[in-house]
Amino acid sequence: MTLSRKFLCCLIGTGILLGLGSMIFLSRPNSAMGNPIPGSSSLGDPPFILEEKLVRSDGQFQLWKILYWSRDKTDRPVKTTAKVIRPADISVKRPGVIFNHGGWNECASEGRMFKYAELGYVVIGADYQGCDGLGEPDYLGTEINDVLGTLDWLKSHPEFVDVTKIYMVGHSRGGAVTLRTLDTLPDLGRAKEIKAAVVQNTVYSVNRAYKEEKNREIRKKLMAKYHLSEEEVQALKRDRLPDVPRNHDKIVTPIFIAYGTKDTYVLPENSKKLAADLAKMGVKHKIKGYPGARHSFEGPQLSEFLKDSQAWFAENS
Repeated sequence: MTLSRKFLCCLIGTGILLGLGSMIFLSRPNSAMGNPIPGSSSLGDPPFILEEKLVRSDGQFQLWKILYWSRDKTDRPVKTTAKVIRPADISVKRPGVIFNHGGWNECASEGRMFKYAELGYVVIGADYQGCDGLGEPDYLGTEINDVLGTLDWLKSHPEFVDVTKIYMVGHSRGGAVTLRTLDTLPDLGRAKEIKAAVVQNTVYSVNRAYKEEKNREIRKKLMAKYHLSEEEVQALKRDRLPDVPRNHDKIVTPIFIAYGTKDTYVLPENSKKLAADLAKMGVKHKIKGYPGARHSFEGPQLSEFLKDSQAWFAENS
């Protein structure tokens, strides 16, 4: 078994506990803990980074956990976390990938992130507020602030990240987060910082995306995890319909839309509707259906998708 495979097995098989007790303190705690500026483009040692902790290393890849400042739905500072998987060898600069995960009550998936690290990228994924007991969830809302922090983290490490080649990938709910982020960047004067994006089985029209039983399942999980009432859960999801992006004419990031033809969780119509809207507004895009693939790609379909994603990044660098 190769080192990388051992590393992946450790990630998935043992379910790494990202608590303080399991971490190796090879971090640089930041003393500048004043007013955080999520979404800033400052380089060096930005004040929004609180800690960088090495969790695991197998000699070939390293898993890090980042603690940083974001902003909650009232625009107040809030601590949140992200995971980073990168090659241990940082003697050369590598392109960066921001991975926006799906699911409604989950943290970033190391297994999915590792697939891109194997291809040679420095990969970072926001856990989103509400993960690890930090902050409160605000679905299809404050994730944008969290994702902007991951972009700034990549840009703050030009010693091993090629900051001219930063890409974004989103799966399911993470696809909607990706679209919302791309929609926001032009308003911040940062439209060109993401060179290309990939959305896989993306949420685009919430009414088509979820059957009522899925909505009941989501509500039940949220209520159990965060001790919320039915009314509070509905309030969280109110006005968060991911029919985005709004400012198609401002988006300059090429978008690759991938979907599984057998996805029954987020229906293919979401991807097709997004492609039609992007075509109307003149946004460069490509759409591809993967025959037989379901909500999470596996086996040959996953390999083909990763190859297509890498080609899309190269084409639009």
